[in-house]
Parts: sequence; structure tokens; C-alpha cells
Amino acid sequence: MIVSLENKEKLFDKRFFLILLLLCLLNINLILSYIVFFLIILLFINIPLKRAFSFYAILLPWERGLDLPGIGTLTTLVQLILLILIFASKSGHLRRIFPLILYMLYALVCLIFNNNYAGFGLMFEFLLITLIFDPLDDNVNKKVWPEMCKAYVVSTIVSCFFGVAHGMFDERWIDGLGRVTTFVGIQGANQTGFCINIAVLLLLSSPITIKRKLLGLTVLVLFLFSTISITSIICLIIGILGCVLLNCIDLPRGPLSLKTKIWVFIFIVSFIVAFIMTPFGKPITYRIENMITDFQVGDFTKATTARVGLNAAYLAVFNKLPLFNKLFGLAEFSRKALLNQAIFIQYSHNTLIDMIFYTGIIGVMIQIVVSFSSVFYCKDKPMKNKLFVLKCLVLIEAFSLSIYTESFWLSWFFL
Repeated sequence: MIVSLENKEKLFDKRFFLILLLLCLLNINLILSYIVFFLIILLFINIPLKRAFSFYAILLPWERGLDLPGIGTLTTLVQLILLILIFASKSGHLRRIFPLILYMLYALVCLIFNNNYAGFGLMFEFLLITLIFDPLDDNVNKKVWPEMCKAYVVSTIVSCFFGVAHGMFDERWIDGLGRVTTFVGIQGANQTGFCINIAVLLLLSSPITIKRKLLGLTVLVLFLFSTISITSIICLIIGILGCVLLNCIDLPRGPLSLKTKIWVFIFIVSFIVAFIMTPFGKPITYRIENMITDFQVGDFTKATTARVGLNAAYLAVFNKLPLFNKLFGLAEFSRKALLNQAIFIQYSHNTLIDMIFYTGIIGVMIQIVVSFSSVFYCKDKPMKNKLFVLKCLVLIEAFSLSIYTESFWLSWFFL
């Protein structure tokens, strides 16, 4: 029986929404979660490999809620399944051999000397993204990117409502207001904000009607504001401005005119400012005012919520390492070197610092070049611009969070 292209599209829609429905059944009880894992894995075994990244992107906003005792992380299991299917079918083209060798080397060193499997996670992620998403391929630009955008945006919105339904909120202290309830979502406040910013970028850069864009943008921005993450708000403004200036906002009828782009930007910025000025935006206003005050008096540590001092402490330890480790790193995610120096904070809140401890100065330089290589070599200008804005968001967020091993960050870093 021959299945028409239209029916294939409908089949994709059914499987796509089925995965989202299954994800919404998590956290009810352990047995049901095991069943959900099993059914999602079955779905991934049967999806067309050319749509692998679109389906894989669905899982990224849910990553930190996808761990099960005795099984591991669903994203890791799916990575392994897709890699096995790709190699079995001999599909995909590996363009970036040298960085793969680098990650294989670090994975082996990490395992042999530190008894740590984290390096293999990096290798699997890089290999998977390289094989299933090639921005130099015209098919990716015309078909895979729009499909992936829709899948990720809808999944991000559903994951946020899932977080609300399961009461994923926390409190933080804000000078002048006291304890304020914040939305942390599945990933954590800042991490959820990052996932939302990627969704905003993909929403703007996919060929969706303007009404659906505005509706999706409104929902996403409201969830982002509820995290009260200053970094996320900065990334939101930079991402939108980048989309406007580099003509990344796509519509079914084609690119926007200059006049329309200006009005879109004015509308979005006005919406952001108007919300911040409302009573709901008070926590954000107070955080911005406190930050400005701290900068004016020279208290950079407080202004950056202790990140400046923390980064300085980590770099001081790094400077004491032997030259070989400075160049090639420790291949170590545990903070033994820091604990030995009486620094007991396990997270640097800076992914680039994590990278430099793990892979050294040379490793960081290679990885950043590899990350931006897709931008440099992409001949399709619209795709080049989209990738450039995406990479900027990834790097900005890297200065605020320790997320080096997280798939929801690595996927966009390797893209």
C-alpha cells in the first residue's frame, strides 16, 4: 500500500502529539513513567531518520524530568537508538571528523582515569547532531528547519503548562520585595528561560502566520517573565533584535519588509516594557534597579548574583594547574581540583569555565570554532543568519549557567 505525502504528514502529526501526550503523563507515578519511556522509545524506533531531529527536539525542553532509576535519561537512550538506526541504514554524512576524534579521546580519558562516562555523553550528542542535522544541506533549510521549529516551540509551550500543572515554582529573595514566587519549570528558572528563548527564535524564524507567531510569542514571553531571570530577558531582547536586523523573521508569504520589521520590533519591545511596568513585572523591575545600584557602587559580585566572585575563584584554581592541564584540561566533571582548594561550590555558573576545566584552553577554542563552523560554511544566507543568532544566544547563556553536559544546550551548540 502506497502512503501519500499528505498521509505521511498526518502520521507525523499524530506521532508528534502522541509523544507530547505521553510526556504529560510523567510524574504521576513511577510505573506509568516506565511505560511512558517504553512507548516513546518504540515511537523513536519507527520514525523516519530524515525527521529524527524534529522528533528529538521535542524532548529537549523536558530533559531534566526524563530520568528514571535503573534506566537513565530518556534523551541518552534516544540518542543511542537513533545512532544505531543511522549506522545500520548507513545514512547521514559526517563532515566534522576532527572534533569527533577529540570527543572520543576525552571520553576515553574520562573513563580510564576518572571512571566517568560524561565524556561519552558529549561524543554521542555531537555525533547525533552532526549526522541528523546538516545546515549545509538544502533539504534541511527548506524542510527540516521549519518542521523542527514547530515541534520544539509546541513542546516548549506544553512543557511550561506541565510545569504549572505540577506546581513547579520556587521562591527567591529580592531586595525591596522579600520572597517572590518564581516559575522554575522542568529545567530550573534560568534553564527554562533559555529553552523559551530558543523557542522564541525558532518561532520567529519559521514560516508560521503572523497571528500564530504573536499568540505563541505572547505565551512564551509571559512564561519567561515569570522566571524573573535577568539573563533570559537580556537574551530575549538580543534574540528578537537579531531576528529583526538580520531578517530572520519568516512568514508563509516570504520575508518581512523593512517597514514591517520596524513595527514588529516596536510592538515586541513595547509589550516587554508594558509588562515590566505592570504590578506583575514588579519583581523584574526591582531586580533591574538593584542590579543598576550594585553596579554604580562597584559591587559587581552582588550585581551578578555572586557570579563574578565565583568565576574568579574557579579561574584562580585553574591558574594553579600544570601547563599540560591548562592546555588540555582535566577530563573531569567532578570538582575534585576545586574541593582540594577549599572551594565547595560545585557549580561555576559559567559553562565556558566548565569547558576549560574539562578540555583546556585548546579544547575550548576548538569547540567554539566547531560550533560556529556551521555559520561560516552555510551558503544559504537566511539560514546563516538564523544560525548566527542562535549561536549568540547559546554563548550568552553559557556565561550564566553550568550546562556543559545538558542536551538542551549542547544540541544548539553543536548545530
